[in-house]
Amino acid sequence: TVFVSDCYEVPADVGPSTGDIEYDGSVNVKGNVLTGYTVNATGDIYVAGAVEGATLIAGGKIVLNRGIQGKGTGKMEAGGDIISNFIESSTVNAGGKIITDALMHSNVIAKDAIEVNGKRGLIAGGSVRSTQKIETKVAGSSMGTQTELEVGIDPNCVDRYHEIEKEMEELSDEKDKLLQTIEVLKKRFKAIGSLEPEKLEMLKSGKARLDEIDGVMDTLTEEYDELGQVLESSSGRGKIVVYDIAYTGVKLTISNVTNYLHSEVHRSTFVREGADIRIRGV
Repeated sequence: TVFVSDCYEVPADVGPSTGDIEYDGSVNVKGNVLTGYTVNATGDIYVAGAVEGATLIAGGKIVLNRGIQGKGTGKMEAGGDIISNFIESSTVNAGGKIITDALMHSNVIAKDAIEVNGKRGLIAGGSVRSTQKIETKVAGSSMGTQTELEVGIDPNCVDRYHEIEKEMEELSDEKDKLLQTIEVLKKRFKAIGSLEPEKLEMLKSGKARLDEIDGVMDTLTEEYDELGQVLESSSGRGKIVVYDIAYTGVKLTISNVTNYLHSEVHRSTFVREGADIRIRGV
């Protein structure tokens, strides 16, 4: 019997001896994933050991037995859930849920819920964003570590929305400069009845680029309007649940309403009502 597994097993560490790993299927790492290395799988990724400042990209889910100590360069992206003992100093984006015991100094996005309900159940430092719900025992720290929690809008939509704004601004600036250049060249042509070959080429390529910019702007405007409608229709949903304590200085955003905690809050659910964030019991 020939058995072809769609799971690639790495018996030890992903590091100098293995190089980066790219696999069409799932990857099971028995050791650690060392700083600077990448594991990219179309299926799931399982890591028995620790993950350092490495990059994990999975079409399915990512499961870390121990956790990721990202040292500022750690990165995880999954089409599905991300389950990890802890997440520290990393950038994380999940198409599903994120389930962990501690989230520290990380930039975290999940399309579904973020559940930090383990033994420690701690979110301290960084930015944690979910479309639906964030649950944790502890938010922030007694030292006032800057911690941002955001729910109610798909974070990826928000990021793309702002990205398009920036792109359109840059294209608009480029268009203005091109129009000025073309105007100068046209005036010159009018005055002397001809243009040097390189100036003629400049005029031609300038006009071609203008057409190109208009085409791109049309496409971006369409996407921008669609995203605007999505964001508008999804606002107001989402909640943040803190089972133990939320410390002073924690920044809470539900849809587009933001509040900073000016005092400690215990056992509370934060929801949006109109233009305010209301605190309810757990």
